[in-house]
Amino acid sequence: MKILLDNNVPRLLRNNLPGHQVDVALQFNWHTLSNGELLDQAESEGYQLLITVDQRIPHQQNLSRRNIAILIITGNRRPHVSRALTAINDTVNSMNPGEIRILEIDAS
Repeated sequence: MKILLDNNVPRLLRNNLPGHQVDVALQFNWHTLSNGELLDQAESEGYQLLITVDQRIPHQQNLSRRNIAILIITGNRRPHVSRALTAINDTVNSMNPGEIRILEIDAS
């Protein structure tokens, strides 16, 4: 799967999602795009999944016409995300086009 990591998502995911092509929005200078523009750009470049920490996306965007799946993780602190790698991988591997999921990251 071709995956794009949004701003503020720990880059450690880039090397911890085996079997997937994982890129970072910043490497394409997409970090300045609004959410709608980012989703448009990602879809046009063939990304199948966006991983973000922005929990407002479902409320700010009309996602019904989107093919890209969106995984929202609720935390971005590296130690917490590191402990959640198995759950993140399991979720990524079970997502379908156009689906939106929120994965709670344990911050304790």
